Amino acid sequence: MSKKWYFWLSLAMLISISLNLRAPINALGPMVESIKEHYGISSATFGLLSAIPVVAFGSISFIVSYFSNIKILFIALCSVALGEITRSYGGMVGLFVGTAFIGAGIAVANVLLPGFVKKKFPQKTTAMMALYSFVLNISSVLGIWLALPLAYNLGVLHALVFWLIFSMLSIILYIPEIRNKRISRTKVRPKRTKSLMREVGAWKITIFMGLQGFLAYTTFAWLPAIIAHKGYGLEYGTKILLYSQFVCVPVAFVGPLLLGALREKYKSVYMAFLCSLYVVGYACVLFGDSKWAMYATIVCLGVPMGGVFGLALLFISQKSGSVLVATKLSAMVQGFGYLIAASGPFAIGFLYDHFGSYTYGILLVLCVALALNIAGILAHKTKVIY
Repeated sequence: MSKKWYFWLSLAMLISISLNLRAPINALGPMVESIKEHYGISSATFGLLSAIPVVAFGSISFIVSYFSNIKILFIALCSVALGEITRSYGGMVGLFVGTAFIGAGIAVANVLLPGFVKKKFPQKTTAMMALYSFVLNISSVLGIWLALPLAYNLGVLHALVFWLIFSMLSIILYIPEIRNKRISRTKVRPKRTKSLMREVGAWKITIFMGLQGFLAYTTFAWLPAIIAHKGYGLEYGTKILLYSQFVCVPVAFVGPLLLGALREKYKSVYMAFLCSLYVVGYACVLFGDSKWAMYATIVCLGVPMGGVFGLALLFISQKSGSVLVATKLSAMVQGFGYLIAASGPFAIGFLYDHFGSYTYGILLVLCVALALNIAGILAHKTKVIY
């Protein structure tokens, strides 16, 4: 295989796998009322359903580095495909079990793709991480954009299985990677005596990932319902979330590149600006009822959702001294980080069921957004880990 062909194949794999990592999960938020009505579940139960993939992101991430990267990534893609079928046609139990399978598969890909980028594109890590972040947000846009039209035209079950298209495409493109018995090779375990658990810098990046995930997954799961609760309707709330993702896409691509181009003294300012927009965005949600407040919400949530996650991914690659460290750091950061993030959707649903209002949930989100500002600066100042 020529180097040029290998490059384009690796790029196609990166893009196709990335398309699976948001759409199947983010499609749940706009479909909240349809799913609650179809299965007869409460808001807290739906919040638990939304949290399952994020819990899987956290719990599965820890064990990924113990398996062959080639083998486990192929199994992960198959898990996503199987989960999408089970979630759609397995009844109430299948809804939760299938969602867990999807979350487990996505968790593996979340951990391995930063190392995949560092291995396949060693001279273009920043650009490829920017592309990875960009495609993730395209996946998010597709999930939100198509969720309601699919649900209205195909029904809840067929709308949920629609995303099988992406997982099957990824499996097909990944086949050359597992040829020549590569999938059956035993993993060679490089020695590393120093545990990342003892690295303060690793914990700074982990907390940053967890807090941004708390905000992002809370937004994906509940923003349409929160906007609808103000009297705008669920379709309008879904449009607000969708438009915020349109803002998110270019920021996700440009953000990591911009951080790399800025002088050191301006990087902390840029980080603080991005993170503080979460505070402004949810303040608009809490205190604003006009359409102008909703327009401000689109921008003030879209920019950090695109920029902050991209920076979290970039930190994993930039702060790793080798491919091995990148994989282990990715597992730690995303493992603990997503466990923190998983509490978001459930907490908002629980608070709503208890108080009958989203106000207390939004106040919690504002506190997390303030903490994210501090965590971002600390993560950025972390030195390279070997």
